[in-house]
Amino acid sequence: MTIGIVGAGQLGRMLALAGYPLGLDFLFFDHSADTPAGRIAPLLPGEFHDETLLAELARRSDVISFDWENISVEALRRAAHGTRIAPPLKALSVAQDRLAEKRCFQRLSIPTTRIRSVITRTAASEPKIFAWTASSSADGD
Repeated sequence: MTIGIVGAGQLGRMLALAGYPLGLDFLFFDHSADTPAGRIAPLLPGEFHDETLLAELARRSDVISFDWENISVEALRRAAHGTRIAPPLKALSVAQDRLAEKRCFQRLSIPTTRIRSVITRTAASEPKIFAWTASSSADGD
């Protein structure tokens, strides 16, 4: 079984090292040709939004995963052509929005630090929403 992984960083390298003893093969796709996982497995170098390369990854893989959450959900969906993606694209979408991610964790009773949404305005006066997290103060507040 070949696992295609978008991103070829440290996490991808650890996945491959854990999977090789299980008889799994790996193919990585990353914007850089010099990556940690690319040193131990085949690598397709290219831009993450390149749907032709994403489609090649899908064609050559039995399942696709990712070691980096900042990739286009829609580009990956279009390029997959029926290749299984794990975790699901909904999980990827939630991971891309820190506030949605923390709220999801709260709904699932997964402990998180305190959060608060913060709305700022960009130079173009468009509102941006951020999830703000902070550790407890020294006195435990």
